[in-house]
Amino acid sequence: MPITFEWYDQERGILLTTVSGRWTWKDYLDMHERGVEMGLEAPHRLYVLVDYLNADYAVPTGIVQNLPKITAHVRQANPNWYLTVIVTTNPLASTLINLVKPFSPAVRDHYHVVATLEEALAIIEADRTKDN
Repeated sequence: MPITFEWYDQERGILLTTVSGRWTWKDYLDMHERGVEMGLEAPHRLYVLVDYLNADYAVPTGIVQNLPKITAHVRQANPNWYLTVIVTTNPLASTLINLVKPFSPAVRDHYHVVATLEEALAIIEADRTKDN
């Protein structure tokens, strides 16, 4: 399976989505419900960490049509969802996310793209501590 979900932390606050090899939007949508179900187990803020480092490409075609729909669905399905941080070294991913951001406040407010897992965890930690 090119897309898997597992808890990154014991507190069930960070849901790790790992994307490897080639994948399609159908692959994502088939697995998406499992990710949403797991996210509902989070008793507090939910952060989604998406690891694309072993994917063959950043995203298949159709990001402009699919990302706002997926964002709306996640937000509706899980009000505890705060951020999705995408880890990839492919510059196309950040370019595509940045193209969608002006047209989708949900994408603008809830998505970040970084090159390393350490950067992703730093963003999550900063968000966790900003309200304390």
